[in-house]
Amino acid sequence: MTSPTLNLLRRTLAIAGALLAFAFAGSAAAQQTVTLVGATSNSCTFNGAGGLTVTPTGALSITCVVGGPVGSTTFALSGPTQGNVSTAVSVTVTGSGITAAQSLGYSVAGTGCASGTSGTLNFDTTTTAQVISVALGAAAGTCTVSLINPPSGSSTSWPINVVSGIPPPPTNGCPTPDPNSLAVNISTNALPQTQATGVIGYAPVASPSTGKASVYFEQSIGTTTANAMHTEISVSPCPGVILTPSTQPAVATQCYVSTDYTVDNRLYIYTKPVFSWTSQAALGNRGCWAGDGKTYFVNYRWTYGGCAYGTCGFVLQWFTGPY
Repeated sequence: MTSPTLNLLRRTLAIAGALLAFAFAGSAAAQQTVTLVGATSNSCTFNGAGGLTVTPTGALSITCVVGGPVGSTTFALSGPTQGNVSTAVSVTVTGSGITAAQSLGYSVAGTGCASGTSGTLNFDTTTTAQVISVALGAAAGTCTVSLINPPSGSSTSWPINVVSGIPPPPTNGCPTPDPNSLAVNISTNALPQTQATGVIGYAPVASPSTGKASVYFEQSIGTTTANAMHTEISVSPCPGVILTPSTQPAVATQCYVSTDYTVDNRLYIYTKPVFSWTSQAALGNRGCWAGDGKTYFVNYRWTYGGCAYGTCGFVLQWFTGPY
């Protein structure tokens, strides 16, 4: 046995002895237990002091290192990278090179999580994948699943972008959404947004303020706006697609914008009747009619030849409409 190995063994035994002495001090008459977390037998390997915990009752808990020789086992995380608020998603942990029963700790934390949680996953030669159910919170943010001390070469974390307004599967009559389209969380606060050329962004049409029947979507120049950018904006019940009056006769010209103007573009949307305006025909050129009870989305696409910022964009925001 080499000198460094002997020194490591001495330090580990000293730490364990000190912790045991602390745990049992003042309670010599009381029976205590030592719990091996993740062990499949009455012994295991652990990472020095980092694997030792004294419980509030004075018992000693030892977290065992994932089994198998170092480098023989790795774990990978997979799952959705985006989820809607107040829903649950599943993240899968898959092990490879597993030759014996072993365990792996994990944690779930972040501003986009419903709550912070942690747990232990058990694997063996027949159970090489485990699923973690992740409850997402009511506010936008990031919720991250992290593996605790995984073997070298493993994934360490899986962040989930929690947004508001991801639509359900396409409804009848809607084209299939563009597979590269992006759900964007647009609010009454200014949102600087950048996107690759040709990519469609979409968001549900905002609800008007109390006593109002309309909102307007504004796209204004920002610090990442290129000199030459073409904008298309389409309002329809179909997310992730640009519908135009020429391709979809049911789409009114008031619900579609196509322009090279980059300073400021607005589209007024009426989501409920006001005065005698109960249809697109009655509303006329005052705005886009979206008051038939369906869920409507604003879809936008920017096309540009080059961008000094890598990806270019605008500032997006919802405002209360005039009526």
